[in-house]
Amino acid sequence: MLCLSMAKFSDLPDDIEALKAMIIAKNEHVLHLENHVDVLKDHNKRLEGLVAAYKQAKYGRKSEKINADQYEFALEDIETATAEVETEKEQAEPKPSDQKKRAPRQN
Repeated sequence: MLCLSMAKFSDLPDDIEALKAMIIAKNEHVLHLENHVDVLKDHNKRLEGLVAAYKQAKYGRKSEKINADQYEFALEDIETATAEVETEKEQAEPKPSDQKKRAPRQN
């Protein structure tokens, strides 16, 4: 079933071509969002790996612990990765000027 979260059925145009264009636009948006989800999953895996390394460095057995310099490098990696994710998140968010204006309704 088609999810129409932003429009009521009464708000939809009667023109078949306009409806097709709306469906194509929604499909493109869904593909974009799915791609973005994949990117975020990759970032999450990287961050989880960094957190695991950090925990190992901090709480691991004494023979497994890293020295203070390596510990600082691990923290820098986490900060860098977090900043990268935040930057990509900001770039991916639609700006008000980027949003498409809705086509006038044809009756």
